[in-house]
Amino acid sequence: MNYRDVRNEKGLGGYNQPLNNTTTLVYDLPYGKGQRFGTSANRLAQYVAGGWRATLINTMTSGQPVNLNYGPASQFSVSGVTTYRPNLAGDPMASESERNIDNYFSKANVIVPTNPLVPFGNAGRNIVKGYPFYQADVGLHKDFPLWAESKKLEFRSEFFNLLNRTNFGAPNSTRSSSAFGTIRSTYPARVVQFALKFVF
Repeated sequence: MNYRDVRNEKGLGGYNQPLNNTTTLVYDLPYGKGQRFGTSANRLAQYVAGGWRATLINTMTSGQPVNLNYGPASQFSVSGVTTYRPNLAGDPMASESERNIDNYFSKANVIVPTNPLVPFGNAGRNIVKGYPFYQADVGLHKDFPLWAESKKLEFRSEFFNLLNRTNFGAPNSTRSSSAFGTIRSTYPARVVQFALKFVF
């Protein structure tokens, strides 16, 4: 941030994600006592086939804004709390055909200022975005009725990131770093968990 040119600090918020969709589906298998099917089935059939529930939470979001910056030499430094942004000579993003986790930004178009009298570059705030995020979480639950209506066992199996999609973290946005434009973090891979709960 250039304290002497606050007007040009206007930009996207760090939480700006135009697409942020979470869709939730819950399906109870209509079989067993009081359901559409299997009401008159024998107890064993109702015990095995009844009480099933499937859930889906599907999350899709735009990539998070990324703020390009650089670490100035000591003679450039105005304050330790300012954010120094570089100069742009063109599109800061690498071309679609060349963009990957080792080359997310165009290094040739993102330039560190060299004039100590003008340490603040022309790059705007949060002008680039990381990769979008997609994840499907699925659950499969089963209720086992016990000797009284108020008591049951509930089995839960949950699959987070069921499709095991690789969702990348934010790219390194510090131009003065040798790791600039690389991505070295991801969100968790598929996680499977099981639980058994006694309800009384």
